[in-house]
Amino acid sequence: MKNHFRLEEQLAKLHQNISTPALLVDGQQMDMNLREMQSWADTHNVNLRPHIKTHKSIDFAKEQIAMGAKGITVAKLSEAQKMAGAGIDDIFIANQIAQPTKIKDLRRLHEKINLITGMDHEWHIDVLKKEFADCSKPLPVRIEIDSGFGRCGIKPGDGRLLELAKHILAKKWLKLEGLFTHAGQSYTAKSKDEVGQIARKEAADILKAKTVLAQNGIEIATVSVGSTPTAREVISRPGITEARPGNYIFYDGIQQALGSCNFDQCSLFVLATVISQPAENKIVCDAGSKALNLDRGAHSSQILDGFGTVLNIDGKIKSLSEEHGIIILDKPEPIKIGSPVLIIPNHACVVANLYDRYHVVDKNLSVQTVPISCRGLSQ
Repeated sequence: MKNHFRLEEQLAKLHQNISTPALLVDGQQMDMNLREMQSWADTHNVNLRPHIKTHKSIDFAKEQIAMGAKGITVAKLSEAQKMAGAGIDDIFIANQIAQPTKIKDLRRLHEKINLITGMDHEWHIDVLKKEFADCSKPLPVRIEIDSGFGRCGIKPGDGRLLELAKHILAKKWLKLEGLFTHAGQSYTAKSKDEVGQIARKEAADILKAKTVLAQNGIEIATVSVGSTPTAREVISRPGITEARPGNYIFYDGIQQALGSCNFDQCSLFVLATVISQPAENKIVCDAGSKALNLDRGAHSSQILDGFGTVLNIDGKIKSLSEEHGIIILDKPEPIKIGSPVLIIPNHACVVANLYDRYHVVDKNLSVQTVPISCRGLSQ
């Protein structure tokens, strides 16, 4: 384990000045994570369009763009609006917008920035038509391909793919900009080798979809993939033009269990305080489910032992209530009430959305607060 602010003396100093529970970010390690992924994409001539649903921060999104990211990916229209309001002008909403009440806002945003959205059914064209049919600037859209996750998308051999592409091309107010996929099944992998197999299928399926369209005279410019576990493998596959990983900025316990990183690469931490020791082998901290979330990798085969990894105390977080975390110690010992607890969360994305701000710590232990700008924007 690296020694940045994880040494006892350094941690105590931070703990004296930050009210807990709080999110700490190792600024050096975060910067390294960003640069490594950007360099990997650049080496393979693939555009990096990071997904901001992990960090939900305008500041961090701008850092990613400054390092070379083509633009950003968001999950929701509300996130796109917030990011565009801060001057970010190249945004892909990697999702299907199907609620008619959102379409006016989508049109207004489209007129201001380079906006791309996803679809996997002709009905998505119908819902857009009322607001976009008279649009002189075509709306770029991507068709989602199901590369094995079984969520949204069309399988590459399904005849609906060609039909949807033809329907999009028939509308002057739409532009078929590309194809996209997400290998979410990588989170069910039982080994790093299996993650690699999933990455290769992810690439093969979306490239097959591109070939199907090309054989029918439809050329596709953007072939976009996403998922931090598969990112490195799939970026290296010939024919991929864009990647959308998100979690790599922080990494977390689930990524470590899947083999995407080691704990030294994690840059996001929950700082908590010991508030009680009801038994010799048990302590209670002030970080409960509202600070750590209840995710134990349940969507993965890698069920994690506890609700986060405690770094500075030998024990495991065995249960959470809303405001309390119960830590069972590896061996009975007295722990000072009021002392700090440093935790790597199981799932960084959902934990970040529980807080208003990050405390970004540099190598000199100086702290800068960074707002979590898109927290709660789920619309």
